[in-house]
Amino acid sequence: MVGFRGDQYAWAAHYMYERGKAVVDDLTQAMTPSR
Repeated sequence: MVGFRGDQYAWAAHYMYERGKAVVDDLTQAMTPSR
């Protein structure tokens, strides 16, 4: 029964990656002067 737990971890990793990317994008935008 690897499928379900594997899917859970894959979803969690994907979610954390997306959140982390959004935070990094926000920080980058905040630190660079707006044009």
